Amino acid sequence: MRSPADTIAITAEDGTAFDLWTSVEILNSVVRSNEASFEVGDDGSWQDLSHLAQLGTRFTVRVNGNVHVTGRVEVLNAPLSAQQSSVVRFVVRTIMSDFASNAAHPRVRVKDRSIREVVEAAIFTMSEKDAPRPKIEFRADVSRELITGRKTRGGAGRKDLEPLKEDAAAVQPGETIKSFVDRHLRRHGLMWWDSPSGAIVVDEPDDDQEATYVFRCLRGAEGKYNNVLGIDRSRDVTGAPSHLYVFGYGGGKDFARAKVQAGRKSVEIIDAGFVREVMIVDEGVRTHEMANRTAAREFSERIRRLDTFTVSCDGLSYTERGGRINYAPDTTCDIIADTIGGSVGKYYVEQVLLRRSAEGADVAQIQTVKAGTWTL
Repeated sequence: MRSPADTIAITAEDGTAFDLWTSVEILNSVVRSNEASFEVGDDGSWQDLSHLAQLGTRFTVRVNGNVHVTGRVEVLNAPLSAQQSSVVRFVVRTIMSDFASNAAHPRVRVKDRSIREVVEAAIFTMSEKDAPRPKIEFRADVSRELITGRKTRGGAGRKDLEPLKEDAAAVQPGETIKSFVDRHLRRHGLMWWDSPSGAIVVDEPDDDQEATYVFRCLRGAEGKYNNVLGIDRSRDVTGAPSHLYVFGYGGGKDFARAKVQAGRKSVEIIDAGFVREVMIVDEGVRTHEMANRTAAREFSERIRRLDTFTVSCDGLSYTERGGRINYAPDTTCDIIADTIGGSVGKYYVEQVLLRRSAEGADVAQIQTVKAGTWTL
């Protein structure tokens, strides 16, 4: 028996519920910013709610009671025509949107600071005096547990952020907070993404954890165990390197003579006949450990489309044995499909898109990459 219908609740910062929308999309991801978009018809609902959905209004979006997105209205759109009814669309985006446009302050000091201190300094010195100061979570499990409501089982231990103090690369003129922070995180093999609570997660993807979901797409009599609408597998080497090299400190103009170097290669891409060498030159990479972490992060990002699945499911949550678990990124899943030889093993969930249409249909689209892709 399926669990009760999935619920979506949108609440303004003053506690007022926003519940007269006609369609919604909710995006949670580790590779792009979280956001939620809504559409309201012209049947009088907008007149009742327009005082809430103004630019800058803060909203919290929950699915089945668990927080998925916390952010502010950044886009208002009202397409009009004489032939069709009008609608109003608005988009709620997270504070990551501010980091992409807000310049990093030149007073941010990086010498003899840990990467934790650099990230905090860059975020907390935004030029606006009243700019929101998000919490920074240096543990990804805090984020995914908010969405799923479950403790992580298995998984890698936390990366130690405190002793990494080799960086001496200051803010470049005009560099945004996002660019500045990402530049330093890449050197340490780290990533950052949105927490559903409005905080910022700094960590590495964890595909060592136990699978939260099992997706089945079977034929014949076994089809009664299916729990997906469809599975789309893609193998894409566009832009993927066969070899990647990082040249760090000590090379100068002749970067190939750098004292600090590291590299990665893909046997699979080489065996397929592709020869693509990528060279990254960064004098700010000053130790062999940092060079290896930089190479791992850059390589993982470029080969992540080599083996992917997009899984489409009916409903906004995963149901197993009568229990319900919300779909969340930075989790893992097992995929079983007849057309690809049965069980293909564990995959890492990068992104989840939830849709509820005006007709009331609920669909979840889960994007995954092969476990081991994000090895940082």
